[in-house]
Amino acid sequence: MKKWVIIALFSIFTTSHARAQEGEKLFLRVQYNITGKEYLEENKQSYKDLFNLDIGSNLSLFYSFNQHNRDSVELDLKKQGFAGLQVKETLNERGYFQGRKDILITDIKSGNHKCFSIIGVMHYSAAEPVENIKWYITNDTTTIFNYKCFKAKSTFRGRTWIAWFTREVPVSRGPWKLSGLPGLILRASDSDNHYVFEIAGVSKISKVLDMSLFEKYKEVSIDEFNKLMIKSKTDPMDFVMNQTGRSIGQGYDREGKPIPKSRFQNLEYNPIER
Repeated sequence: MKKWVIIALFSIFTTSHARAQEGEKLFLRVQYNITGKEYLEENKQSYKDLFNLDIGSNLSLFYSFNQHNRDSVELDLKKQGFAGLQVKETLNERGYFQGRKDILITDIKSGNHKCFSIIGVMHYSAAEPVENIKWYITNDTTTIFNYKCFKAKSTFRGRTWIAWFTREVPVSRGPWKLSGLPGLILRASDSDNHYVFEIAGVSKISKVLDMSLFEKYKEVSIDEFNKLMIKSKTDPMDFVMNQTGRSIGQGYDREGKPIPKSRFQNLEYNPIER
């Protein structure tokens, strides 16, 4: 498996300039199992998902494989005449459960990340510069997925990260916003193990990134994007009510204390970026 991946990579790198006019082609797919502890309370389970990292010469696309599959099947069901609750019930019965609704496009050439997400009930996007992560590469090695990997450490966005990368796949990419090492990142975790990325597969692909799929997203500043995300995670019911123009009254218990409108309202949110 490694041999054909490496041959394919070098072949694409050497011909990328000649193909530039054809649009951005994605040629490599890396899958990661993701675990994220979004809330610090002990009784809150970490979420788990399977993400694709689709890589091209200049662009990469990071998105939930589970959510992508669910969206595709949902569209097909609606074409067949399914509607409303019937769609959701059918999806769940067939095992198409929801994944994360966050999508990240990284443009190496322009040096920008483009973040996309459904926050509440609306589609938002925001751009931010790609940060140059300063990695310290250690002498530690291990084998992951039959690749010889080297250990690297860095502090990035408020967390200390440990990454294992391989020089045998010569792309300076990795899961989420982690990149900048001399090879593909196969495993990464923060020092608290709140967020863990573990490689699940590598395969060759051939597709062109269709940016028209993202036209429905409303662009805001990255600061506004992050504020909206925090509000939706800490008080989702009130957030959606405000988006839809509806309201809900405050309830009180027998002692006169306010009753949380949502089970998330008083939880300690633990975003990947702190």
